[in-house]
Amino acid sequence: MAEPAASATGDVAAATERWFVRRGVPHLIADYAASTRVWTRAKPFLIGALAVETMLPFSDRYAGISQGLVFVLSVVLMLVAVKLFNRLRGRRLFDSRQEVELPELAFFVLAPAVVILVLDFSRVVPAIRYALTNLAFLGLVYIVVSFGLIPMVRWAAKMVSQHLRALSRLFARTLPVLLVLTVFMFINAEIWQVAHLVPPPAFLIVSLIVIAAGLGFIWFSSDQLIDEVDELRTWDEVMSLVGDSPLANLDQPECSLPPSSLTRGGRVNLRVLLLVSLTTQVVLVGFLVVAFYVVLGGILMNRAVLELWTGSTGLVELATFRFLGLDVLITREHLRVSGLVGALAGLNIAVSALTDEAYRQTFLAELGAEVRENLAVKRLYSAAFRS
Repeated sequence: MAEPAASATGDVAAATERWFVRRGVPHLIADYAASTRVWTRAKPFLIGALAVETMLPFSDRYAGISQGLVFVLSVVLMLVAVKLFNRLRGRRLFDSRQEVELPELAFFVLAPAVVILVLDFSRVVPAIRYALTNLAFLGLVYIVVSFGLIPMVRWAAKMVSQHLRALSRLFARTLPVLLVLTVFMFINAEIWQVAHLVPPPAFLIVSLIVIAAGLGFIWFSSDQLIDEVDELRTWDEVMSLVGDSPLANLDQPECSLPPSSLTRGGRVNLRVLLLVSLTTQVVLVGFLVVAFYVVLGGILMNRAVLELWTGSTGLVELATFRFLGLDVLITREHLRVSGLVGALAGLNIAVSALTDEAYRQTFLAELGAEVRENLAVKRLYSAAFRS
């Protein structure tokens, strides 16, 4: 009877780890190592990418039958390289039980470049470029897989759908303050002159700086929120929070509640989760502000006003139509000014959500409860399976 019990325990632990991954917090899993958890999960994707890169020499440098021969030769060379590498490592490439370690990653980075050099030794620069591209690609794959960005985005999309249902309450709470802060900026000749005269790249850079400031503030302020929701004092409190997890049927541990076992990777993972979730809310409000000012500007800022404020008749018109007897004009300047005002409104919301208690209840109540549930499951998971 002991073996089934052990098997059942292992099933619950595995289900809990999958639960962490689905919620975008894989770093809460104990012993979350890159070789066993990240690169091994990404192995099928890396193999597919390697197969695509085998076709790199098949380009317009060759013509006719030479092109076909180069393609066949590159495939043969790659297969030979894979065969030799696997023999040296004593493993099979497609064996899902094998861990992906540093030699396999080095092979992924260097093998396509070596094949290119074997086919044409004069292509040193393209080979180096492919190797560097592969290295950067590995970094991107590590970030996406390690922090569970794909399930995290799905989770954030679910949160957005929930926020859409409460959109009227959210917007009604934030709109009056945002209008007070931004309406005088919008109805201002100088900002319309800037929108008309400044080149698009410069205007885009300014908008990105505003967005980056908001993201940076969320990132550096998220530690405080994590510490607040991680204050679990009793097992009764923990057990009340794990009802929606695979640990719901576990008995309460008899040991005393240990201190937080949140690792550095787990804390970073939670900060990324908070960044993604709060950013979706800020972007939602920002888009609503942009839409509001595009409509307001289309009605109020007619051609005569725009030509007076911008000092130019060369406006880039995007749409013109009549609405309730009014001539509505939408120009490129409308989108630029509304976009900048919306970005500044989003920055204001991000700061207020993390510093003002009233805004925290509006924007972070549900998110804080989600993070608190994750941390409670982490406590029970560690006590039950990793003690």
